[in-house]
Amino acid sequence: QTQVIRVIEYWNRWMKEFPDVYSLAEADIDAVTSLWAGLGYYSRAKNLHRGARYLIEHHAGELPRDLPSLLKVPSVGPYIGAAVISSAYNTPSAAVDANIIRVYARIHRFEKFDTNLGESRRTIQSIADKAFDDSRCQDWNQAVMDLGAMICRPREVKCELCPLRKYCKSYQWLQSQENANAKRIVELYPLSRNTIVDKETK
Repeated sequence: QTQVIRVIEYWNRWMKEFPDVYSLAEADIDAVTSLWAGLGYYSRAKNLHRGARYLIEHHAGELPRDLPSLLKVPSVGPYIGAAVISSAYNTPSAAVDANIIRVYARIHRFEKFDTNLGESRRTIQSIADKAFDDSRCQDWNQAVMDLGAMICRPREVKCELCPLRKYCKSYQWLQSQENANAKRIVELYPLSRNTIVDKETK
């Protein structure tokens, strides 16, 4: 949620102070959180510190190249793990974040899809795994995330620019409607527990 231009400033300062996992692991936690100050989510700074120490202790300072091992690193979950090994090692692993959930849920037009339920996320993970292009691991996750961030957006969705619109059930449904609120209804997918659903979607 923090703007990229601001994160770059922090990134440069962070890498100057902690150029490798060893310098981060050896640093005092107060120095770590102080350098992070202003970004919010302070638990992330603490988790990075914990993760660095774990890597030194268990992997000689190297990131594991397989997902099961990477998931044992403190604070690394399925999304971070898949994103890291696909980008760093070109290993087939479909990442699933909010943007990717939205893209696949709209393509399949899952009605009453609750993004907060584990079953819903497992469904999307299964779809993402099957759709994943093993020949372009480093590009695939980023491409789907960018599609969700720039075109298949939470609001003001840009269906006319989407390269997947001919495969998208939500777009096909939208084209069949004369209802002026149809586009707004499409934008409600996928649903979360906090979404107010129009009576027309029921």
